Amino acid sequence: MPEEAQFSTFVQDVAAARRYVATRPDVLPARIGWPGPRWAPPRVLSAAQMPGVASMALLSATTDYRGLRIDGAFRKYGGRALLVASDDDPYATRSVRELMKAAGGPGGVRETLALSNAGSGTSMLAKDANLTRALVDWFRRTLQ
Repeated sequence: MPEEAQFSTFVQDVAAARRYVATRPDVLPARIGWPGPRWAPPRVLSAAQMPGVASMALLSATTDYRGLRIDGAFRKYGGRALLVASDDDPYATRSVRELMKAAGGPGGVRETLALSNAGSGTSMLAKDANLTRALVDWFRRTLQ
């Protein structure tokens, strides 16, 4: 299967998951938080198309993953986003700067969290004892 088709399918899967979550009685449809590890471009592309995604957190965000660029979608999303990167992951650190620049202007809260020697992606959760609490606090603050 060509990579474009794989990404398209994944974006559709993310959209289906979002629709499912919106049907749950314990979830406010306009207040969905979207976490994403390094391989987050489909989540960002989906969030840009879904008004109910009120907040997202990207661990080791990338601006380009195998040709799938998210800077335009991130700008379009315009919502609340927490971008997390570690100083020992120069690509993610650079991507965070690029995404903040691409977002430009008003359109919601965008914050960054710089970690030290925490690796990348979900491995940062094990390497930084405060990251889980920071993510929970972020979603509590931005989903109210």
